[in-house]
Amino acid sequence: MSAIGEQSELLEFTWLGDACLEIRFPSADISPALFRALAAAATELRERKTCDGSTSSYGTIGAYWKHSCTVPARVEAEVRAVVEPYAQIAESRQTDALSEPPLHEIPVHYDGPDLRRVADHAGLTTHDVIALHSGPQYTIAAIGFLPYFGYLWGLDSRIHTPRLDSPRTAVPAGAVGIGADQTGIYPSSSPGGWNLIGQVESRTVEKICQSLRNGDRVQFIIQS
Repeated sequence: MSAIGEQSELLEFTWLGDACLEIRFPSADISPALFRALAAAATELRERKTCDGSTSSYGTIGAYWKHSCTVPARVEAEVRAVVEPYAQIAESRQTDALSEPPLHEIPVHYDGPDLRRVADHAGLTTHDVIALHSGPQYTIAAIGFLPYFGYLWGLDSRIHTPRLDSPRTAVPAGAVGIGADQTGIYPSSSPGGWNLIGQVESRTVEKICQSLRNGDRVQFIIQS
């Protein structure tokens, strides 16, 4: 059962039961600044022991406690004191106060089975797709679906591609895929419906994916 907590222009609180608080930054647009601010706020909540656990995802933070919170207003005030400065950063997109997130440079063999499909959908050549995919620095917006699967934000709109109509029953570990407006690396073998355009070497993919954290940056490097 959820209950709406205190609201403001910068923060919205929603209780998901009596031991989990969802925190939103409603006035901040989706952007790398938002993802970085959410990740930093979630980290500080843990470090200050304001909660027993926390994680960020897209536009929210989930804060968790091992036991029921009997005085929600007091808990919300403690959380607000920690996260409100980060909501201000996310709204203004002035991230100078945040530490620079790690940059993960990841080599990719661009030889995936759906590379041509992505190119055809975009009306481009496969070389164009490779250049557009490897060009941006992505920001990790969330980790989920599979352990260590990072949803990467920043895909060039020209290569946004719908998911497959019929998902594959097995996608190999290290496959690099595009699903609509997002991209990511499959950290382990799994069913999946994204368009596979490349491959990270299987001997390195586990270490790479386990090092990814919300708010980090990713740059793909073309591997011949």
